[in-house]
Amino acid sequence: FNVFMPQDIIQETNFKDKTHIDAVLAHLKDVFPQVKIKKVTSTQAEDYYNSLPKGQRKVPFPQINSYFHNGTAYIIEGRVTTKTAIEEVLHPFVASIKESKPELYRKLIAEAKRNFPQLYMEIKDAYTVGKEKRGFIDADVNEELVAQSLSRHFNKEFDETPTQSWKAIIRDVLKWLSEY
Repeated sequence: FNVFMPQDIIQETNFKDKTHIDAVLAHLKDVFPQVKIKKVTSTQAEDYYNSLPKGQRKVPFPQINSYFHNGTAYIIEGRVTTKTAIEEVLHPFVASIKESKPELYRKLIAEAKRNFPQLYMEIKDAYTVGKEKRGFIDADVNEELVAQSLSRHFNKEFDETPTQSWKAIIRDVLKWLSEY
């Protein structure tokens, strides 16, 4: 699929973080050579955004800082943070887990909701405007929740101590990832 998602909304600006983005992107390319990462200018990203059918333009362009399209994570220069870059690179892995290991994916959703309840509520809120869902479905919310939860896990950002069941799921994910 090729849409801009609410996870790509610019939440905050952290200029210190942005100074390290090239090094982080290079490292992510080394760690995940099967994922393509491309930096684009704001003008290039906006041209792509404007080429999308209106139904796929669910988030106003000024709020977009990255997107995933046709197997490539596009990072908009000057807008993305390290955290967002990591989360964007995780999207193809989340999609692969969903497709190849649906039971593991369902467990990830359940555990992410349990271990990151605040994040879950923030994502649900970002995917809606009032009572309108902006065209997103629950599956979109779940995929974003899993990607951001994994990103937070790998960045060691927890609201509370992770449960043993979350840690077990992460071991299963890492095992799957090593086979991937």
